[in-house]
Amino acid sequence: MKIKVFTLSITLIFAYTLFAEEPIEIDIPIFEGGYGVKIYQDVARAYENKHPDVKINLYGDPRMSDQVRIRVIEGNYPSATTAGLQWYNLIQAGKILDLSPYLEGPNWENDARWRDTFLPGALEHWQDGERVWAVPFAYAARVIFYNKTMFRDNGWKIPQTWDELFSLCDQVKAVNIAPFAFTGVYMSYGDMILRAAYYNLAGPDAYRRYNLLEKGSRSNPQFKKAAGILQRLSTQYFQEGWEGMSHTGSQLQFFQGNSAMIANGSWMVSEMTGKIPVEFELGAFNMPVFPNGIGSRNAVQAGSGYFFLFKEVENIDVTVDFFRF
Repeated sequence: MKIKVFTLSITLIFAYTLFAEEPIEIDIPIFEGGYGVKIYQDVARAYENKHPDVKINLYGDPRMSDQVRIRVIEGNYPSATTAGLQWYNLIQAGKILDLSPYLEGPNWENDARWRDTFLPGALEHWQDGERVWAVPFAYAARVIFYNKTMFRDNGWKIPQTWDELFSLCDQVKAVNIAPFAFTGVYMSYGDMILRAAYYNLAGPDAYRRYNLLEKGSRSNPQFKKAAGILQRLSTQYFQEGWEGMSHTGSQLQFFQGNSAMIANGSWMVSEMTGKIPVEFELGAFNMPVFPNGIGSRNAVQAGSGYFFLFKEVENIDVTVDFFRF
């Protein structure tokens, strides 16, 4: 009798395990860059605590874009990702979820429309008419960081115009210090200088045409003059060997005192956690302007990274709910 009872118990346990409802799994690979991955994983764990039936598989890698690109080619789509892919092509192919219906609904706290909880303009970058293809996950400003101690010891002043910046660079070179640390491996960092110069010189309307790739937006005199700013900086004032430096390599050069300045995003501080000397005094100033620029002198170049949600996956509503959270 005891043997029969024991056998029955084992059978019931096995049956329960076999037929117990599996948790809903959401797959979110992210690019592990300046913001790291821990903050997102902490949010995932907090969501799971409120939804024990959901498992958020959120993981990061600096080369995640290459990994996700292979998955997309194979048709093995994740639930969502921040990886750098050909998003315009994927949108046109109908692979990306239009978030506009969800954005019209309530936010997580149920005290506002979800759309209205984002900073003005944040959704517009990936908006096509009424359709919205991505949601921002972090905001950042592009500025010029500088070594405050070095500036103070040498009596250097914060430049307001590009000509003042060039004059400052000559002063820095005169004491055998590289004016700028810079990466040549990831030229999106050079793009922030070009964009700042062009926006100020040509104004918001021309800048909009530039972003829309309209004919002539990259061959007009204002664009050529803005490009000349980046050309002069790179040929005269970037640290020797910058062409082969990674972004983190150039940042390390700056924090080690081998350059006076670096053009970068506000994510840099997080990205260099543990590598910034305790005594380092970090300062920042806005990109310089042209005296005759028609764009606002006070405009700050800001942007966001974005999450894209795939359409041909399971549990879309749960994925959207996680991002509302």
